[in-house]
Amino acid sequence: MNWDRIEENWEQIKGGVKRYWGKLTDDQVDLIAGKRDHLAGRIHEAYGITLEAADRQISTWQANQSEWKMKTLHGTAVAEAIAQCASPCRVIDRRIEQPGPAQLPSERRGR
Repeated sequence: MNWDRIEENWEQIKGGVKRYWGKLTDDQVDLIAGKRDHLAGRIHEAYGITLEAADRQISTWQANQSEWKMKTLHGTAVAEAIAQCASPCRVIDRRIEQPGPAQLPSERRGR
């Protein structure tokens, strides 16, 4: 998914951003307003990583947004939840679970 589309749909996507980068507050995510540089700055501040590392995390998250396809689970559409999910996600009893960057191996966090 290109960044223009993420910015246009920020209200729908910001929940997935908040789940992925759990240290970001709701107010911070609202203020980001879909701006990639603002997101990188907030990740940099919250996690104490370089802006380059924050940008790599964003790129990984962004690339994973386009990997998901519309799916149906037991007749219930889960596409919206999957669209907000970042890889690696797993569906467990109709719930989407995903690790945030703090739970990923360090090489996946860009360190």
